Amino acid sequence: MNFETLAGIKNVMTFFFGNMVEQNTILMLSIYLFLFHLQEFPDSLKEQIYLKEWHVYNTLIQTIPAYIALFQDLRVLDLSKNQINHLPVEIGCLKNLKVLNVSFNNLKSVPPELGDCENLEKLDLSGNMEITELPFELSNLKQVTVVDVSANKFHSIPICVLRMSNLQWLDVSSNNLKDLPEDIDRLDQLQTLLLQKNKLTYLPRALVNMPKLSLLVVSGDDLVEIPTAICESATGLKFVSLKDSPVETIVCEDTEEIIESEREREQFEKEFMKAYIEDIKERVLKPSTSKVKFAIKVPDSNNGNNGG
Repeated sequence: MNFETLAGIKNVMTFFFGNMVEQNTILMLSIYLFLFHLQEFPDSLKEQIYLKEWHVYNTLIQTIPAYIALFQDLRVLDLSKNQINHLPVEIGCLKNLKVLNVSFNNLKSVPPELGDCENLEKLDLSGNMEITELPFELSNLKQVTVVDVSANKFHSIPICVLRMSNLQWLDVSSNNLKDLPEDIDRLDQLQTLLLQKNKLTYLPRALVNMPKLSLLVVSGDDLVEIPTAICESATGLKFVSLKDSPVETIVCEDTEEIIESEREREQFEKEFMKAYIEDIKERVLKPSTSKVKFAIKVPDSNNGNNGG
């Protein structure tokens, strides 16, 4: 079977699901690309321009083909955990794109043309480790509600992000932030702000002026003080201060498998934070600011003892 052709991929999909890829269905390649270590998208894929979603994970693919510009109906482009090292300028042709997830790849920059994706609602660039800035043209993304740029090398929140007027969720954790912009309150729709694992020494009072901000997470260790106004906010803000662990490696309690690489560690911590935040949201709390300190005790890999 020739797995380098779309026909081959269809045959594999038939083998697993008994269904051929048909018009208006979703292109689900994740398991197949992982199993067969695909290094590039097949050229014959450009014949399937009716597809609305791509989901491709854990492959050796490094580039997104220029023919992606042909996929005018594409709504979701989920290419997380591959080896992609750049985004083509043609990505700006995807006017109907709503979700772009290129997390945990090898990106170092983002093309200005991404700002032409005027209907984009979710942008995930997390875990690329090397991105330091975003082009100002992304200010045009007025429909974006979720931006995740965690686990990169940002020294400040990008100006373009501050101009995303509909933003509700912003994750800039695990970067090199030393301060927050004094005009951060221009994000008046923001509900969740994740700042943990940065180098912040203070939090601006402008955070109090964000009426919809309901969850603020920081690392706390580098903060000289927490503004009283934030802790006494009457907006129902949940303030969470995490205590960073000095441990260099993390052991998964279920498998006792040591996560050694920084990228894998970030993935592990991200999944943990996602579950933790969901837990917070499910709690029934009084309509006042809640200050929570939380620490993860990592089990010792030498003796196998579990910590809580």
